[in-house]
Amino acid sequence: MTSSHAAKNKFYENLHALLATVPKVDTLLVLGDFNARVGTDHAAWQGVLGPQGLGGCNDNGLLLLRPCAEHRLLLTHTFFRLPTREKATRMHSRSRRWQLLDFVLVRRRDRQDVLVTKVIRDANGWTDNHFVISQMRLRLQPRRGPKLRSHQGHVVTMRLEPLINASAARSSVPDDADISNLLAKKNGLQKTYMDFRTDVTKAAFFRRRRLAQQRLRQMQDAWMIRKAAKIQGGISLLNIAGKIFARILLNRLNGHQEQDLLLESQCGFRRHRGTTDMIFAARQLQEKCQDMRTHLYTTFVGLTKAFDMVNRDGLWKVVRKFGCPERFTHMVRQLHEGMTTPVTENGMVSEAFAVTNGVKQGCVLAPTLFSLMFSAMLMDACRYEQPGIRIAYRTDGHLLNSRRIQASTRVSTTTVHDFLSADDCALNTVAEEDMQRSMDLFAAGCANFGLTFSIAKNVVRNQPPPSAEYNATQINVNDAQLKNVETFAYLGSTLSCNTRINDKVAQRISKASQAFDRLQASV
Repeated sequence: MTSSHAAKNKFYENLHALLATVPKVDTLLVLGDFNARVGTDHAAWQGVLGPQGLGGCNDNGLLLLRPCAEHRLLLTHTFFRLPTREKATRMHSRSRRWQLLDFVLVRRRDRQDVLVTKVIRDANGWTDNHFVISQMRLRLQPRRGPKLRSHQGHVVTMRLEPLINASAARSSVPDDADISNLLAKKNGLQKTYMDFRTDVTKAAFFRRRRLAQQRLRQMQDAWMIRKAAKIQGGISLLNIAGKIFARILLNRLNGHQEQDLLLESQCGFRRHRGTTDMIFAARQLQEKCQDMRTHLYTTFVGLTKAFDMVNRDGLWKVVRKFGCPERFTHMVRQLHEGMTTPVTENGMVSEAFAVTNGVKQGCVLAPTLFSLMFSAMLMDACRYEQPGIRIAYRTDGHLLNSRRIQASTRVSTTTVHDFLSADDCALNTVAEEDMQRSMDLFAAGCANFGLTFSIAKNVVRNQPPPSAEYNATQINVNDAQLKNVETFAYLGSTLSCNTRINDKVAQRISKASQAFDRLQASV
C-alpha cells in the first residue's frame, strides 16, 4: 500500500502477463498478500466478488479486481458466509477495524472445488496478518505409464493367487468360481458390444443424435423469440414511401410541440433534449435535497407493454385536444388502420386478425404519439393536486455579477414532480404521505387511459438527510407493497442514496474488464 503507483502498475502488468501464459485447461491457484480491500459491491463485480465481502474498496482493490475480471478469476473468501474472526486477516492499527487483505484466487469454473477459505486465528507467525487456509478438491491427472507392446496372435494368461489365509476366509469373500464367472461376463460384454455395433445401429444412433440437436436448437430459438417479444415486441416493417410520409408528419408534429404541449419534464425523443439531461436533473435534485437536509422519495414506475396498450380512440382525442388539425389527425390515423397480425404457435400460423390498440413499433411517430398520451394522462391525474418538490431559483444577472441575483423580487418557483423519458417515469416527493398520494393519482390516471404498470417493475427509494437513519418506505399500489431499493439503474446511470457515483464507476470498470476478456478469447 505504501508502494508508488508506478510500482503497483508494474506489478499488475507482470501478473497479467503471467496469467495470460497459463493454459485455459489447467487449474489455476493464485495466493498472495495483495494488501487490497475489495469491498462488498458484488452486483458490479458479478462472478468475481461474492456477497460475503468485508469493508470498503480502495485503489488497490480496483487494481486487483480488474485482472480478476479479465482472466475470469474469483476471490474465494467472499463466497463463504463466515464470522468476521474467520474472514478478516488483519486489524488496522489506528481504526481497530478488521480488514481482508490476503486472497486465494481460482478460476470461476473451479468454484465448486473450493470447500472453504478461512483464516486461522491461532496462527499468526509473529506477524500482524493471520494465516489463510483454503480447502480444495483437486482432481489430478494420473501419470500415464509406458504403453505395452501388443502381442498379436498370443494369448496372455494370468493366475489369480489367493491373498488371504484360508483360516481368515469368510463366506462373504468370493471364491475362484465366482471370480471366474465375473471375468467371463466381463469378457462377454466386449463381444456383445462389438456385435451390437452394426451399420443399422450406427445409423440409428446418428439419427437420434441429429434429432436431439435439432430439438435443442428449436428450443433455443423459441426461447430467444419469446424473450425478444417480451422485451421489445413486434416491429412493423414499412415501405420507403410510408417512412418518408411518417417523417413529414413527425416534423410537423414536432413544430407543433414547441408550443409547450408536452410536459417540461419529458426529455424522450424531443429536440435538443436527451437522457443526459434527465440524469443530470435527477442528480441535481439529489444534491439539493441533501444540501437542504430533507428527505427525497423517488418511485421508479415501469409500465407493462406501454406502446402496445395505448387506446387508439383515446389517442386521436388527445391529438385533437392538443390542437392538431383534423386533417393531420386523419392522416396519422390512416397509418394505423388496417393493421393485422397472425400468431405462430408450435409451427402453426393462425389467421390474421385486426390490431386495434397500440402504436406502431418501428415507426418514427410512435414515441411522440405515446409522449402525448402519457402527458395527457399525467395532466388529468394531477389536475386538482400538484404533488412534488417546490424549488425556488433565480436565473437573472451575469455570471460574475451576483448583485442582481440577491434581489427578492427576482425569485421564481417551480414544482418538480416527475422525470419522463418516453415511457420511463420517476416520481419525486419529500414526504412519504405525498408519495403515497402521487402513486394513487398515477394509478387512477393509468386506469382511466387504459395503461397498466407492473408492480414487480415499480420500486421506491428513500434518500434520507445526512446523518439520518434510513427507514424502509411503505408505498402500496393496488393492495401491493412496492419494493425498497437503495440503488437503481435509471436510464443507464446508477442512482444511489448516498449521491455518489462510486458504484457507477465500479460497474463501468467491471464491464470494461470483462469486455477485454471476451476480446482476448479466440473465435
